[in-house]
Amino acid sequence: MNRLLRINSIRIINSLRAKATSSPKKSDFEHCISYVKDTDFNFYLSTLIMPKRIVRSAFAVRAFSIELLSIGRSRTNDPSSSTISQMKLKFWQDQLKKIYDAQTMDPEGKLRLKLFEPISNELAVVVQNHKLAKSWLNRLIDGRRQFFSSPQFRTLDELEKCADASMATVYYILLQCMNVKSLDCDHAASHLGKAEMLTGIARNILKQSSQVVFYLPIELLTKHGIAQQDLINFSARVLKPKQNNIKDLAFEICSRANQHLKSARSLNDKIPKECKTIFSSAMHLEVILKNMEKYDFDLMDKRLVNDFRLGIIYKT
Repeated sequence: MNRLLRINSIRIINSLRAKATSSPKKSDFEHCISYVKDTDFNFYLSTLIMPKRIVRSAFAVRAFSIELLSIGRSRTNDPSSSTISQMKLKFWQDQLKKIYDAQTMDPEGKLRLKLFEPISNELAVVVQNHKLAKSWLNRLIDGRRQFFSSPQFRTLDELEKCADASMATVYYILLQCMNVKSLDCDHAASHLGKAEMLTGIARNILKQSSQVVFYLPIELLTKHGIAQQDLINFSARVLKPKQNNIKDLAFEICSRANQHLKSARSLNDKIPKECKTIFSSAMHLEVILKNMEKYDFDLMDKRLVNDFRLGIIYKT
């Protein structure tokens, strides 16, 4: 953290930390910052430049979103693994209940709720500072539960509904924290959330350790002649003959992501100036998509793989 705070671009965090001196929330805030930084460096950077009054809340909400997205599912759909995932979702639902029950009993926040989990503590601050409705944070949990509700998405439309519930909701919440009510902002948030999920799926199709195979719609796998089991087992011998099929699959997903990105950007002039930095993540999504295009969407191209590893697109 000390190194981080010496960087000029993080003056916002310095001022927030100064206000939190001797507060038990200080370490919780730092935890959220580090968690976002370590898991998604580009979103960490885009969060830093958000309006000062919501930076702390933005890190908490983003950390909560990442934590939910880290809840995976077994490649073999093992019932015990599914049970564990559902238990984790139940844990977060219980945490939210504690936060909002405390808010009901103590609306002025005179008695600070202290939970053992740092992200929960920061979410309590978000709820207290912005009077955030419980339905917004629950929507993130419901979006993740939707991922577990069926063995596989059937269509891109189904996948995009999940993206709106899980990814776009982060932007809806930040707009709520800014007290901004705008249909144009909501539309931009929806398109950006969908572009975010689709871009992440496209670039991770061949990452053996990811859960991305469960996101790939059946209609696309069938259309491009790719078996789900091939991706789960991940054999270069099996996939090499299907290199062009995988390129076409990545291209179609990236094309849809790019459509959403363009739709979000087309609303730029209608978005209040103070809200534009909330949507700054569009910049790195555009970089990813352009880099994919540069290498003809070939996820087996070592140059593209090296770009990912070197952090040209993402810090990994």
